[in-house]
Amino acid sequence: MEQLLQEQKEAERQKEQSRRGKIIKESIYPLLVETTESVEDAKGFLQTAQLAVEQAFMNLKMKTLVTDLGIEEHMKNAPEAERYKKLFGAINMENVNVASDLLVSMGNIITNNERQRSKETKLSDLPIKFITYGDTGNS
Repeated sequence: MEQLLQEQKEAERQKEQSRRGKIIKESIYPLLVETTESVEDAKGFLQTAQLAVEQAFMNLKMKTLVTDLGIEEHMKNAPEAERYKKLFGAINMENVNVASDLLVSMGNIITNNERQRSKETKLSDLPIKFITYGDTGNS
């Protein structure tokens, strides 16, 4: 079963790679040949277009609320779905960009507090479990 799933994923990956290659070869390349003056012009044109796509996506992220994404529905069968539901409930009226920043910020706050605590804790006060060769760590 696992082998079959991996083969399906590989077939899908190859199909997607082929689809993208076709777009490049049959659409983008001919357009560049027709509309650009040089290799430098083509590269600059592509870079500007790529940045325009990224900026448009960033603008969309700024307008889209977490609640609009339907994450709760997507996560409803996930392990610990109730925890995720509560978390997304706390940020569901934020735009996607702010929500992502809030989650990253909370992770950074935890890390910074952990570092500070680590600096203040003496090694002798740290509960250390020693595991020796052959020990399962249960004792």
